[in-house]
Amino acid sequence: MNALNQWAQRHGVSQQAMQDLYATMGITETLTPAGTGFSEAVVQQRVRIIESRKGNRLWRNNNGACEDITGRQIRYGLGNDSSQINKVFKSSDLIGITPHVVVPADVGLRLGIFTSIEVKREDWSYKGTERETAQFNWLKLVLSLGGIGRFSSGGW
Repeated sequence: MNALNQWAQRHGVSQQAMQDLYATMGITETLTPAGTGFSEAVVQQRVRIIESRKGNRLWRNNNGACEDITGRQIRYGLGNDSSQINKVFKSSDLIGITPHVVVPADVGLRLGIFTSIEVKREDWSYKGTERETAQFNWLKLVLSLGGIGRFSSGGW
């Protein structure tokens, strides 16, 4: 049982609520037997094509660190300010904008919604590793601020 399910049990969160949370976050059970699913690269290209057809725009967000020719460490990727922050929040593979048509029921003016998609290979399932937890923390932050955040493992 992963850490998220253990937390839910401790706080009396129903299995139905957890399944709804997983669906909202795009966390799905294994779609195909291990080793037979599409690679992360294939899933990412499919996600970008599908989202583009919907009018959404997504860009690759590479994250990491390297040294420049003077030996200084250069960090790159959205939110990758330090190794300490990166252990808690890992920004997603795809970052972009989802257009939003403003209607009278809307309060304020939004022209686009920040979108963040963490791409996984097709046969992936959430295990609650340190890396997945940091990625999940990023997605929860995006959602809490009104954005769109989810995992995608090809379950379109």
